[in-house]
This record gives sequence, C-alpha cells and structure tokens, in this order.
Amino acid sequence: MSHHKYTWAQVALHWLSAFVILWSLCTGSYVALFNVSPHMKSIMTALNISMTTLFIPFFLMRVVLRVNHLRHYTVVPGELLATFVHNLIYLITGMVLLTGVLMMDRSITVFGALSMPPLITNPQLLSGLHAAHQQSTAILGGLVLLHLLAVVKHEFSGNRILKRMSFQTSAWESPLRAREDISRQSATDHSSMWAPPATAPSTGNARQPMPSMADDVRDRRRIRRH
Repeated sequence: MSHHKYTWAQVALHWLSAFVILWSLCTGSYVALFNVSPHMKSIMTALNISMTTLFIPFFLMRVVLRVNHLRHYTVVPGELLATFVHNLIYLITGMVLLTGVLMMDRSITVFGALSMPPLITNPQLLSGLHAAHQQSTAILGGLVLLHLLAVVKHEFSGNRILKRMSFQTSAWESPLRAREDISRQSATDHSSMWAPPATAPSTGNARQPMPSMADDVRDRRRIRRH
C-alpha cells in the first residue's frame, strides 16, 4: 500500500468537504425524520442551500486535484476497492449538488447576498430532479458511512490515515512537484533493480583460478630451455 503525502490543498479541501457533506446529511436527515417547527426547518434549509451552493466551486477544485492524483499515482491492487469507493463518492456528491441546484422551484439565495433565479420551471422535471436528489443523497449517506467505517478499521490496524490527512504531515509542494519526486524515486528503484550485483572482495583463502592448457605448455617449454 502506498503512503504518499497529500498536498496542503488536498487536505484543506478534504476537511472542507467532510464538514459540508456531514453537516448537510445530518441536518437534512434531522429535518426529514423528526418533527421540526416550520421556522427551524426554514432556517436549516436556507443555511444548507447557502453552504452547498458556495461549496460547488471548491468541489470542482477537488475534482481537478483528484483527477490529477489518479493520473500521477499508480494504484496498487490492494487499493482498487478503496479507489473505486472514493471515485463513487465524488460522482454521487456531484449528482447531489447538481440535482440540488436544478430542483429548486424558487430563487437560490446565498446568505442573503447573492440570488439566482430557478433554472428549470417544468413541474415534471422538477419532480424527477427532486426524486433523484433524494435518492443520490441516501446513496451518499451510505457511502460516507462506509468510508468512516473503513477509516476506523485502518486506524485500528495501524494504518494512520488521519495522521497523513493532517496539515502537519501534508506536503506544501504542488501535485506536479510531487509527481516529479515520485518519478525520480521510481527511476532510481528501477535502475537499482537491474544493476549487476556488487562483487565481493577476494580474501586470502579464496580459491585461485585453475591454470589453462596453454599455460601448462608454456611452462614445459620454459623448463626445457633451462
């Protein structure tokens, strides 16, 4: 399993995404499952709409970093399942954000400072988008729970994922710089793999090479001359 360092941008966007997603899932589930007053429901809904709308450009930045990460790092067989689940979380999160914007039948207001009119007004399309939003949100909740359980498992098994996903151990270099470092290390490992083994130093007790037939004939001629 590879233990590369995450960049500072990856760590920052990861924890921002975790906060926004967990907050939206928890508050949305609370409003949907429990008896909440209309005033509190309105406040939570407006807050979630504002937070998720502002989160969209940061999510796009994280998608770019994720694609760059997959291009520059080799996924080993033991990480195929984890990589698939992570990519699926990105896909479903994108679906949740997209359907959440498109299903709005009223203006989207971001903390009272920015307002955007609804993009779709067709009732049938809005109904379908609302259903798709609910389903994708439920799938995202299950994937997040699976992700949290996997983190707990790795932590107990000694793979300190949370430590590597911290600002203290994150790398400040750009992803391109990280790629160059890894490529340089891979080239060094590859060259050392095919390098000839070092010859052990000869000792006084080492066996001398056997004389050849030509050396034996040459010695006999030297003896006859003398």
